[in-house]
Amino acid sequence: MASPFLLLAVLALAFAQALAFDPSPLQDFCVADLKSDIFINGFVCKNPKLVMAEDFFSSGLNIAGNTKNKVGSNVTLVNVMRLPGVNTLGVSIARLDYAPYGLNPLHTHPRGTEILTVIEGTLLVGFVTSNPNNTLFLKTLRVGDVFVFPIGMIHFQFNVGEGPAVALAGFNSQNPGLIVVADAVFGSKPPIPVEVLEKSFQVGKDVIEELMAQFKYIIEMASRFLLLALFALVFSQAIASDPSPLQDFCVADKNSPVFVNGLVCKNPNFTTPEDFFFSGLDQPGNTTNKLGFAANLVDVMAIPGLNTLGISLLRLDFAPNGLIPPHIHPRATEIFTVVEGTFYVGFVTSNPENRLFSKVMNKGDVFVFPEGLIHFQFNIGKTSGFGISGLSSQNPGLILIANTVFGSNPPISDDILAKAFQLDKKIVDWLQTQRDRYIIEMATRFLLLALFALVFSQAIASDPSPLQDFCVADKNSPVFVNGLICKNPNFTTPEDFFFKGLDQPGNTMNKLGFNANLVNAMALPGLNTLGISIARLDFAPYGLNPPHTHPRATEVFTVVEGTFYVGFVTSNPDNKLFSKVLNKGDVFVFPEGLIHFQYNIGKTSGFGISVFVNGFVCKDPKLAKAEDFLFSGLDKPGNTSNKFGSKVTLIDASKIPGLNTLGVSMARLDVAPNGLNPPHIHPRATEILTVIEGSLYVGFVTSNPENKLFSKVLNKGDVFVFPKGLIHFEFNYGPTRAVALGSLGSQNPGLIRIGESVFGSNPSISDDILAKTFQVDKKTIDWIQAQFASTN
Repeated sequence: MASPFLLLAVLALAFAQALAFDPSPLQDFCVADLKSDIFINGFVCKNPKLVMAEDFFSSGLNIAGNTKNKVGSNVTLVNVMRLPGVNTLGVSIARLDYAPYGLNPLHTHPRGTEILTVIEGTLLVGFVTSNPNNTLFLKTLRVGDVFVFPIGMIHFQFNVGEGPAVALAGFNSQNPGLIVVADAVFGSKPPIPVEVLEKSFQVGKDVIEELMAQFKYIIEMASRFLLLALFALVFSQAIASDPSPLQDFCVADKNSPVFVNGLVCKNPNFTTPEDFFFSGLDQPGNTTNKLGFAANLVDVMAIPGLNTLGISLLRLDFAPNGLIPPHIHPRATEIFTVVEGTFYVGFVTSNPENRLFSKVMNKGDVFVFPEGLIHFQFNIGKTSGFGISGLSSQNPGLILIANTVFGSNPPISDDILAKAFQLDKKIVDWLQTQRDRYIIEMATRFLLLALFALVFSQAIASDPSPLQDFCVADKNSPVFVNGLICKNPNFTTPEDFFFKGLDQPGNTMNKLGFNANLVNAMALPGLNTLGISIARLDFAPYGLNPPHTHPRATEVFTVVEGTFYVGFVTSNPDNKLFSKVLNKGDVFVFPEGLIHFQYNIGKTSGFGISVFVNGFVCKDPKLAKAEDFLFSGLDKPGNTSNKFGSKVTLIDASKIPGLNTLGVSMARLDVAPNGLNPPHIHPRATEILTVIEGSLYVGFVTSNPENKLFSKVLNKGDVFVFPKGLIHFEFNYGPTRAVALGSLGSQNPGLIRIGESVFGSNPSISDDILAKTFQVDKKTIDWIQAQFASTN
C-alpha cells in the first residue's frame, strides 16, 4: 500500500518555499501566443523563430489616462496582453493617473509587491498590516519619492494636491492580481449573503444594502487595472531568485551584527513609514564619466522595507551618447520605461543562436530585458535622457561583461582569453590594462550594494506558484505540460474546489493494515498550481505506514482517532531518530525528504489527516528533540463566545518550532451555531479546509473585474480549497457547533480580516478616503468604524 500512496503523492507540494510568486523562465524567453486557444497556467509560447523585437516593446506610457470617473483615477497596465515578451518573466509595470483629490481605492495585490515612484504631484499613500495589529503606515509622497506596498496588504493612493498626479508602479509578478475591497465584498456575483456581511461588519441590513448598491463603479476601474492578464505562465515550475515573504514585512536591520543569508529583520515594534520610503529619485545622476551614464539603485540598503519582498527600482541617467555597456542581471528580469530622451536598446539570446533583439525607444516606451541575458541601453539623442527600471529581485545582481572578463581579480589567464576571443595575447594584455576603473565603481554602486538577498535560506520549490486566481486542472486535456492544463475559467464551478468523502474510512485489510486516501489535483482539480494537498490515513490495529520519504513535500500529521508511534530519521552522518507517541489532537511534522513512518500502537483502528506542502534562527541541531515537532491539544474546542461566534486555533512555528522553514501550518476552526469566520485573506497561503463536525456554508470571491463568488455547503468529511490571497469566509448556518481543520501552505500564512483592516486600522484610515472608496457619506463610515473601535 505504501507504494501506491507514495506514487500518488508526487503531486503534493514540496513547499520548501517557492522563492517568488512567478517562476523563473525555462528558456531565454517564452513570448505569449495570445491567439492560442489552449488553456494552461499561462500562455503558450510563440514559435521562437517568429519572435521579433516588437514582442518586447510597448509604447504610450507617456499618455495620460482618463480620470473622469467617480474615484478620479486611472491605471494603465503594461502586462502580457500589451507586452507579450513578459510572459514567464515575473514583472509588470503600470502608469497611475490621478485627478485632483483622485483616489486609487483600497485594494490588494494577492500575487505581487508594488514599488511606486511619484513622477508628478503629491500623493497620500498607506497600507494596513494584517490582524491582529491592523497598523496603518501612512506617508505623503512628492516628486521623486518611492514607496513600497508589501504583497497582499490592503493599500491606497490619494492625490492630496490641487493639480493632477502621476506615478509609475512596478510589480514583481507579470500578473499581480487585483482585489478592490469594496467591489469584492459588496459586489460579488452572486452576492455574499447579507447575513454574512451583517455579522462581518456588525451593522444592520440597511447599511449593507446601501453599500452593495454602490459597487458597480469599481468594476469599471478594476477591469482596466491588473486583470487583463488572465494567465501568465506556460510551464509551471522553476527556481525563483527571491523568497516569498513569511510575514507582512521584514524591514532590514542594517546595523545587526548577525550574519544570515540576507538581512536580519528589524523589531516590528520599531518599524515606521520611513522604512518603506525613499526620497530623491527625481534628482539626475552624475554622467560626467567615460561611459556617460549614472545609476541610482533603490534597493534594500536604500529602502529597508524591501527586504524579502523581491523587487527593486532603478533610475538610469544618460548624457548624450551615454551608454550602459553590455551586462547581465543574473537574478532578475528588467522592465525599462523611457521618461526623457531617445534610446537604442537590445538584448542577445543565448547560444547557439546569439540573436540580437534591438529597438529604438522614445518617451513613454517600455522594453523588457529577460532574466540573465546580455543587454544594453544607449542614448542616441543629442540631449540628456533618463528612464526608470523595475527589477524582479531585491538583489538582481550585475555582471558587466568587459569588467568581468578583462578586469577580474586575479586576472583570467591571457592564454585562456586569447583562445576564447581568438586574439593575439598582446591585444588581450592591452585590453586588461584598459579595464575601466569607473566600471568597477559603478558596479559597486549599481546593483551590488545589496550584498545579501534573503533573510531565510533559499530552496527549490517543486510546484509552481499560481499566476492567476486559480488554474483548475483539465484532466481530459491531451496536451502535455509540466503539470496539468487549465480548464476554461468560464466553465469553472464550485465543484472544482470541492471533494466529498474524507470522513469515510479506507480499506486497511492488507498486509500493512494501512490505507491512504490522497486528495490531490486529480481528485480536487482546483488544487492545480496551488501547491498543497491533503490525505486521510487509516490504520488497522497495529497498522503501519512503513518507512518512506516524500522527496518534494513536508508532511504535517494530525491524529483524529487513535494512538500512534511516529518518527523520522535525519540525514547522514548523524542518522538521528526523532520519535514520539501521538494521541488524539496531537500534531507532528515530518520534514521534506526525510525517512519517516507512522505506526498504530493501539488496539483499535485509528486515522489521521496529513497535509503535504522560512522564519526563525535555527536551533542547534544537536539540541533538537522530538518535542520540537509536536503539538498536543488540537482536539480541544476553542472558545466561541465572541461577537462572531468563531475561534481559530493556529498551529504554526511558534507552537511547533520544527515547522520553521517547512512552509506549512494547520488550524482548528470552531464555529458556534450561526457563527461566522468573517471575510478574510491569507496573503501568503492557500488554505484547504476539511469539515470534522457539523455543516458550514463557505465561499471565496475571485479578483477584479469578475468578483465571482464560489460558494458551497460542506458537511462532515467534505474538503474545500481557498486559493491564496482571495477573500473567503466560513458560516455555520446549522443548529449545532461546527469544527473544521484548515491546512495552510505557509508556516505564517498571515490574516487580513476585511472589516478590521479597513474600518479598524490603527491609526484610522481617513473617512474621506473610505467615503470615496465605498461611495457613501462620512456619517455611515464613522458609524461602521465605531463598530470596530474595540479591535484597535
